[in-house]
Amino acid sequence: MIKFSSLELEDLVKSDIPFNDLTTELMETGAKVELSISSRGEITLSCLDTVSQICKARDLEFNSDFTNSTRVESGAQILSVIGDFSELHAVYKSIQNLLEYACGIATSANMVVKIVKEASPDCEVLVTRKVFPFAKKLCLKAALEGGAKVHRLGLSDSVLFFENHTNAYKSLDEFLSDISKFKKRLCERKIIVEASDLEFAKATLKAGSDGVQCDKMSVEDVKKVVEFKNANFANAIVLAAGGISEKNAKEYAKTGINAIVTSAVYKGVADLGARIEIL
Repeated sequence: MIKFSSLELEDLVKSDIPFNDLTTELMETGAKVELSISSRGEITLSCLDTVSQICKARDLEFNSDFTNSTRVESGAQILSVIGDFSELHAVYKSIQNLLEYACGIATSANMVVKIVKEASPDCEVLVTRKVFPFAKKLCLKAALEGGAKVHRLGLSDSVLFFENHTNAYKSLDEFLSDISKFKKRLCERKIIVEASDLEFAKATLKAGSDGVQCDKMSVEDVKKVVEFKNANFANAIVLAAGGISEKNAKEYAKTGINAIVTSAVYKGVADLGARIEIL
């Protein structure tokens, strides 16, 4: 489970209120208020624990009948926060913004996961590192709470050769001949090669790669890669990537691939309504 530190969350709040709130200070009120946030559509929840942390740091009372990863119907009240007028106004927009992005990603991830699992229960949905800047932790947390898994945390945790890498060789054959060397040098890591056509995908498997990532290949060609792999290299893995979303994930999942790699879940936000009432 991904958690945010108190310092990270304080920095988030400070980005909206670096010093003081000029507006609420003018009012000089000690009123007690309640913030309620509701969903305007069917969504998957994410980062409720994070909101609770923010509230606790500000002595605000957090209440919710739900937990992360729960799918709620349109109109459901997701949470309420009760406390001092000034303290709540200092954090409420940060809370709403955080939830809209997190729930938006979780909802998208959950939608793709549901589609893929119905088509092929053994196929996983892996999210990429193409997150929006300065928000990697939030994006990955939300995607995980939506039911997806992580493809690559970064360049340091896995080996994946792209066309940019193979172009450094005089020929593809020269690159393929080096795969056995790569496997010896990093014996604890899988060596995965991305391929954009059927023939190169087959060649990478023949050369001893642990798997192939089919980039922007047609469903038909991906299926042929899977069939070739099953017939000749049963322990290898096949991934499909490039332009895959809820619109076409089902067709790719049915090919028998091990996983779908997607960045599509990072787009869009959840439609939430926020209301503050004086108590």
